[in-house]
Amino acid sequence: MRELWIRILTAVVGIPIFVWIVWTGGWLWFVAVELLILGSSLELIALFRKMDIRIASFPVLAWNLFLPLLFFPELSITDHSLEPLAFFLSGSVILSATFVLYKPHRNAALAVAGSVFSVLYVGLSLSLLLVLRFVFELSDAAMLAMIGSPDRAGAKLIIALFATIWISDSAA
Repeated sequence: MRELWIRILTAVVGIPIFVWIVWTGGWLWFVAVELLILGSSLELIALFRKMDIRIASFPVLAWNLFLPLLFFPELSITDHSLEPLAFFLSGSVILSATFVLYKPHRNAALAVAGSVFSVLYVGLSLSLLLVLRFVFELSDAAMLAMIGSPDRAGAKLIIALFATIWISDSAA
């Protein structure tokens, strides 16, 4: 029963703050995504450690925190083509393999695979929230009618996405 009240309190306080951050966008949303990536990366590293798989923690954290910079339009690092992403993913494989092979471990192959998985699963998937929020362009009149004004279409989609996840997680 105590956990239910903690969930309710978290929802009552957290949801308005989350909606405000998404709606505001800009650097505030970028920092929120970075913090989400940091927390998720640390949690995944801890899960791998429980399974006795020593992934390349530092390169994973560094790459995961660098990856959103490729998608944040206010920094204009890229033109959103696939070349920087290909470079990034190649680098993550090479750095992870080098780090793991430098510190030999009996699960070296699993450690390299886990490191690359961590970058793809956490870093890339959560960085795409920036794409959805900032780079989303409406081209379909039906979608425009469904969402409303196009000025905050990405924010509305992110709020809808998180509401769906929160409701289905709460019902599970």
